[in-house]
This record gives sequence, C-alpha cells and structure tokens, in this order.
Amino acid sequence: CQPINGYTVALDMDHDGDDIGQAPSVAEATNRCNTDSSCKGINSLGWYKRNLSPLHYQIGLCFYTKVATNCQPISGYTVTIDVDHNGDDIGQSSVADATSRCNADINCFGLNSGGYYKRHPGKDRGPSSK
Repeated sequence: CQPINGYTVALDMDHDGDDIGQAPSVAEATNRCNTDSSCKGINSLGWYKRNLSPLHYQIGLCFYTKVATNCQPISGYTVTIDVDHNGDDIGQSSVADATSRCNADINCFGLNSGGYYKRHPGKDRGPSSK
C-alpha cells in the first residue's frame, strides 16, 4: 500500500457498499474524495465511499481513511489544510482575536490555526490567507 497524504491506510482491508463512485485510478479517487465533503475514504480499486465501517479482511486491497481536520471556515479567508510557514508573524492570539486583528491591519494577509497572523500569504503558505 502506497501512502497518501491526508489519509491513513489499512493493509488487506476494505468496506463493502456506501460507494459514491469509482475513479479510474487511486490518484483520481483521492482527488474526488478530497473535493467531496461526504467522502470518508477510498480503496485501492478507486472506489470512494461515504462510510467506513465495518471494515473486513480483503487480501491485497488497501483501504484509505481520510484524516479529519479541525480547520474551521473563516469569512473572508480561504482555508488550506495542512499548510503553514514560519516567519513574518505580526502576532499571536486566539484564532478569533487573530482574525479581528488581521482584518484591522492592512499589513496582515493571513493567519493560521494557531492564531499567528502573518505579513505575507506567499505560495505554499497558510493555512488561511486573504
């Protein structure tokens, strides 16, 4: 079983039914699952699924479970999950306070889930940027 970023993997496991659809490849199933909030996981045959249990033994298959995130949407910001960068911090506080401070500061272009508000959104930066 190949690792997939954002998923845990169970070797020789599968879940019957609860299919949303089947993609022609695991990579495409991953893309479809990532863009579908009802999708909870995929198998190595490209089936992407809305439920994960019960799992059962199925030799040769890999079952991938989407890792849940705790990123909450913030009005006026685009969320990018599992992305951050070091430096250019203006300050740090609660996420709610950091949002208010960033909104009021023309030099602030984003914040992260740790409450650090930032001067530059940049590429591959976030997780949230204006």
